[in-house]
Amino acid sequence: MPRTRYVVEPLGSAKWKITVEKQEHGPYVSREEALAAAIDAAHKEARRHKDGTQVFSKCADGKLHREWTSGEDPYPPDPLKSK
Repeated sequence: MPRTRYVVEPLGSAKWKITVEKQEHGPYVSREEALAAAIDAAHKEARRHKDGTQVFSKCADGKLHREWTSGEDPYPPDPLKSK
């Protein structure tokens, strides 16, 4: 079964949103706030449903950068560790 993807991406020029299976959540005032919310939601979903989840951020060029994966990365994530 494929992992559920949480994608953090810009919403306009100063806000951020999380997209999960075509549903948008937000707005968030910073990328960091949106990432923290996405990782928390992904972690909770993985625990409830035993399915894998991943959090990505969308780069300016449109490519996705993996930020967190359930079962592979610590929860809560180490705020000092940068990928």
